[in-house]
Formats: sequence, C-alpha cells, structure tokens
Amino acid sequence: RGTLKVMEGNGFNTELSFNGLVPGYTLPDNEEFSTTTTVEYLESLDTLIDLSDPDGFINSETPYWNGKAIYPLSQGIIIADQLGEETLKNSFIAKLKYILEDWYTYTDSSDDKFLYYNNPWGTVYYSNDEPFRTASELSDHSFTHGYLIYGSSVLAMYDQDFVNNYGMLVDFLLDDYMFPEKDNEGFQYLRSFDAWAGHSWAHGFGTFAEGNNLESTSEALNSWNAGYLWAQATGDQARMDVAIYGFATELSAIK
Repeated sequence: RGTLKVMEGNGFNTELSFNGLVPGYTLPDNEEFSTTTTVEYLESLDTLIDLSDPDGFINSETPYWNGKAIYPLSQGIIIADQLGEETLKNSFIAKLKYILEDWYTYTDSSDDKFLYYNNPWGTVYYSNDEPFRTASELSDHSFTHGYLIYGSSVLAMYDQDFVNNYGMLVDFLLDDYMFPEKDNEGFQYLRSFDAWAGHSWAHGFGTFAEGNNLESTSEALNSWNAGYLWAQATGDQARMDVAIYGFATELSAIK
C-alpha cells in the first residue's frame, strides 16, 4: 500500500463526509423513462419470485439465498409504490413478509428456518450453516444479516404492525454486527468491523491462507445501509450514529 507510516499513540481520529442514505431511487422524470417497460419488469419480478419458488430463493433454508429474493422484492415495493401499482406493491409486501416472518418466528422442531443465539460466543446465526458457514465459522454475518435487516427496514415504511411484532428480533439480529456499545456481555462492539483497516471482514475465524477476506464490498456497504434505515424507522440515534460511522469509513476504504 505504499510507504508504511508509524506513529506513537493509543488512538486516532478520522473525518469523513456523510450525506444521508435513501432506501431506493426516486421516479425518473426524463423522456427516456418508460412506465410501461418498468411495470413489465415488475410483473416479471412478481412471476420469477413466487411462492412456487422456481429458483429456490424464497423457500431456501439458507438465508443468503433468501437475500436474492429479499433485496429485489424490497426495491420492487418502492418502485411499484411510486408508480401507483398497488396490486404489485401488495404482492411484493406479502412475499417479503413471508420470508422475514419465517426467520423471525419459531414453531417447533419441524421448523427449519430460525435464528440461534450462541451464548458462549455472544453471536447470532441461522438454523442452517450453509452455504457460507455462518454458524461453524461465524462467516458473513454482516453480509447475510444485512439482507434481512434491509428488507425489514423497507417493510417498516409500509407496515407498522411488522415493526411492533418483530422489531425486537430485527434489533437482536442487528446487534450481532452493529452493536453500538463497548464492554457488553451479550454482544461484541462492531463485531465484523476493523476500525484500523477501515473496513469489515467477512470470515469469522480468519483461517484463510491470506488471513481473512472481504469478498463483497457492496454487501458490506448494504449492511451499514440496512442498519441506518432501520435506525431511522425506529428512532434509534445511537444505532444511526454508528451506522453512519461504519458506512462512511467503509466507503472510504473501498475507494
């Protein structure tokens, strides 16, 4: 990375700009934009991401692949809402709730999708370890959690009952990688984030030949974005502050 600079001390400060985050793009007003084409895209999304689940994105027992449905459904809600396509919007909301409620609830031993808190390790992971070993190696927590929390944040814009019923579970999941306090017995302060390097790490144990990895900078940024939007929805200033710090710092490191 160039010249290695060494300084004596036990702390450092950084100053970076932050201009806010929005959950999605606003409706274009240029002549090239076609409402008809966009509705066709949304109808295609509604067909592809269906409860029959031809690609295994909704009913997969692995949360990462659920994320491949959660993110486009969330974006679809925002776009359909701006276009006044109520039928499509309501369909996307129902499908998104279906996935999220499945993770945020537990029925009995036949339930194959639920969250698990490991008390000795002070961490939350999923009932299924694959495909990226979120339990056995504590990998990709911010990436994977970020999808569920982003979807929850968008849903919070349209369904206050969802916040009332499952907000505590969303907070619990968010605590795992974006806990804003130090010296807490239940969770580690910013577990996946390396303040000195300025970015997150993906692998939990760091047992790669190279030490560790950050295989997706976009998913790392989405994890902060998700926390920021949830903090806005719930009025959590401490969480919002730490999400701003993480997003601005990680973006700088990525650049």
